[in-house]
Amino acid sequence: MPSIHRTPVVLLKNGTVVRVTLKNFDQVAGNVEKILFLGDLLISFGDFLYTSKPLSPSGYVEEWWSEDLKRAIDEDFGDFEQASKSATIPKERLEALIAAPFEEVPAVGEAMLLSQRLECLYTQNSPSFGVRYPLVDEVMLLKNWLSVSEVVLQSGLVYRITGAFDEGVVRALRTIYAPHQILDGQVVLRRMTLAPLHFLWSQQSKVIDQSEGPILNTIRLLSGVTVRDKFPTFVWSANGKT
Repeated sequence: MPSIHRTPVVLLKNGTVVRVTLKNFDQVAGNVEKILFLGDLLISFGDFLYTSKPLSPSGYVEEWWSEDLKRAIDEDFGDFEQASKSATIPKERLEALIAAPFEEVPAVGEAMLLSQRLECLYTQNSPSFGVRYPLVDEVMLLKNWLSVSEVVLQSGLVYRITGAFDEGVVRALRTIYAPHQILDGQVVLRRMTLAPLHFLWSQQSKVIDQSEGPILNTIRLLSGVTVRDKFPTFVWSANGKT
C-alpha cells in the first residue's frame, strides 16, 4: 500500500494558508492567490529505469515508524501495558498503530504523547506536520515569536496560538506549509497545525549553537524531539496548456 499522501497547500487572497481537502474545496476554489505545494506525486520505479536516472533515496515511511515504535516499547518498557500507562494511550491503540500504520494514523495528540513519553520519533503521518523544513534562522525566529505570543492549552497540549503579525514569521510558516490565518493584525494557528510549534514552545529555555549541523538536528536540540527526513526529494512541476 502506498504511503499516506499529502494534499495541496495554498495561499488564499486574504492571506490565509490552508491545506486543500474535499471538505473545503468549494470555499477555496476561486480564492487562491498562490499554490505553495502541489501535493504528493507518485513516480514509479519504471520512470527511473527507462530514463536511466539514479533512484532517489526514500523518505522516512510509515512502516519504519511502526517498527521504531515497537522497538521503543520493547526496549524501554518491555510490554504494551507499561508503555500504555506511560503514554496514557490504550494498549489496544498502540497495538493497532504498529499492526496497521497506514490505516491507523495517529492523531495530533497521540503523535505528541508518543514522542514525549515514549521517546519515539515524531511521526509526520499526523496531518499536523508540514512537508518542508525551515532554515535555522527561521526556526529561531519562530521560537522567539512563540515566546511572546498568546498560547492556549487544552489537555496539556497547545490548542491555539495568537501572535503579532510579523512578515518573517509569516514567511517561515509558509515555508513549512503550516495552515494559519491573518485576523485583525494577528497570526492565528489552530491545533491541527501545532505539533511542531508545541515542541518549540514547550522548550523555550533551550539555547543552542545555531551552527550545530543540519536543520533536523537543530529542531531536535531545540524541541527535544527527533524528526526523520520524510521528504528528501522535491520535484518542481509546471502544469497547464502551452
